[in-house]
Amino acid sequence: MENIKQDSKGRVMEIELMKAVAIISMVLVHVLGMGVLIDIRSPENYPVAFTISFMGCFPSAGVFMFAMGWGTAFSKRATVGSYLRRCITLFEAGIVINLFTGYVRAILVPDIYGPIGSVLHSILATDIYFFAALAQLYFALMKKLESKNTQRIMISIMIIAICFCVNILVPAESFTTGSVWLDTILVFFIRLNDRSYFPFISWIFFPVTGFGAAAFYRKYGMKKTTIAAAVTGACAYIVSTLVKTALGMSALPSTPEYYGLHPINALNGFAIIAAEFLIVRLILLASRNRMPGFLLTMSKNVSYIYIIQWPLISVLSPLLVGITNIWINVIAGIVILVISYFLGNLLKKKNLIKI
Repeated sequence: MENIKQDSKGRVMEIELMKAVAIISMVLVHVLGMGVLIDIRSPENYPVAFTISFMGCFPSAGVFMFAMGWGTAFSKRATVGSYLRRCITLFEAGIVINLFTGYVRAILVPDIYGPIGSVLHSILATDIYFFAALAQLYFALMKKLESKNTQRIMISIMIIAICFCVNILVPAESFTTGSVWLDTILVFFIRLNDRSYFPFISWIFFPVTGFGAAAFYRKYGMKKTTIAAAVTGACAYIVSTLVKTALGMSALPSTPEYYGLHPINALNGFAIIAAEFLIVRLILLASRNRMPGFLLTMSKNVSYIYIIQWPLISVLSPLLVGITNIWINVIAGIVILVISYFLGNLLKKKNLIKI
């Protein structure tokens, strides 16, 4: 068990534990997604499948982006140039991931993931790393306004407001430019049918709220931050529930609604993250603010684990798609997670790849 204090990067136990849970859930949900022969709606499989699927949504991707914004608020040595360089690095990582998910799986399991599409579509099929790359542009702007907190807050609120308005006005169910090339580029920024995965104007909500939460924490401390999380999370849940009921929307978003992120689902996601923060806070209070060392290491190496998992899943796809038992699928996910954990730790220690 280890106990850490807040460092220059804003690492606090609550956020670190949430990141560890997020990467575990994300690997498991990605492996579950390969189980095409598993009847996830059967009575014996549904509880496990639902739990993994739920934890693999906002408690994973949403937490990662929230934590990215949180860490940025504490960054002292970063410059506008370093954010732009990181933007390029993350974009390159996204292309590498897509080469495996788009090409390797299509070659190894052509009946399910083939035929291989165009090079442009395959390497630019939107991944969360592409969004993370674009989010660096927001962070660069915040760095530029480092000493002007009022401007930072106003610009962040304006960005969220504009993005919410665009998301509401653009008819995502039918919108297209008519050009495959242009649509492929636009999916990085706005929701386009069911082809949008983590578009900028939708998902920037989480880094912005993470940045704001960290700024609040720096000024008021953990006690008031915990109270604020309870109040804002409850408000977000009430508003999203009332609006969804009025509009006849389902309580849980469909796959396109989750990845495209309708503004109401963004509020729903924030409520889930706030609830998880409170749960983790209670767990850490009970454990006297200590957590297992491997979880702390995992939280620090989430980028490495995320990247490594995809080549492993892609190469093992012929075996994974043949699994019919959900528990064997879960065990396979745990094995891939453990391998990714040790390889990620090795790569970081040897400084072979810098992410």
